[in-house]
Amino acid sequence: MADSEIIDNGNYDIELEKELKRFNWGAFFLNWIWGIGNKSYLPFLVFIPFGIIPILGPIINICLVIWFGIKGNEWAWQNKNWDSLEHFRRVQRSWAKWALIVQGIFMVLGIISVAFIINFYPTLISIEDVSKCTNMETHITKAVNNVPLDSSTYYKDVAKQFESESYEFISAEANGNKISMMAPKYQDPSLEVTVDKASDCSFDKLNCSMTIKMGTEKGICRYYFDNSGKVVMSTKTKKFIERVKAQMPIKI
Repeated sequence: MADSEIIDNGNYDIELEKELKRFNWGAFFLNWIWGIGNKSYLPFLVFIPFGIIPILGPIINICLVIWFGIKGNEWAWQNKNWDSLEHFRRVQRSWAKWALIVQGIFMVLGIISVAFIINFYPTLISIEDVSKCTNMETHITKAVNNVPLDSSTYYKDVAKQFESESYEFISAEANGNKISMMAPKYQDPSLEVTVDKASDCSFDKLNCSMTIKMGTEKGICRYYFDNSGKVVMSTKTKKFIERVKAQMPIKI
């Protein structure tokens, strides 16, 4: 409806009041940028660092932008000259459109960034896991060769072997068949090795193993050993390492 028609119908004031009470999405989303374009400078309050105030800070910021949206039309109408009410509407709708476009772009970029981090971060941890896993092969081999299977203190002896044979481990303690080791070399300073053994270890039965607890995939790093002290990496562990190497061209 053109302004002349509104005036002819005697409804101009009603239409204007209704328009000024509309929520202004341009002021809400673009605040100070919208403020420059509409000669309304209260939205510059967003530059006051209310966010540093514990608990109340974020609440104040949210209330501010809602206030900008509620009062935006009123400020813009008062602070800038407009050819007509229709001109005012058209400009504010344009601000709202661009505000939504900008927010949409930021949302898409945010989703892409989050997806990238979610996909990339586990790979970084997996690289660290592979390092833990492959380094443990040497220590496990030494342990199963130096500790008799029939030892009455087998798990404690294996823990002592880990601690004495490697500079990586500050301490190693056995609690049942679980051996916890302090290893500051890794981001996670502790490693846990679960030892499962039978009286007669065999590769045919796969009944004797040591499993390193991993950050991303528990139980994926496993080595089997036999009575002769030979150690082999499990098939599942090999596939895990191959997958990590395929994800990133990093030499491990």
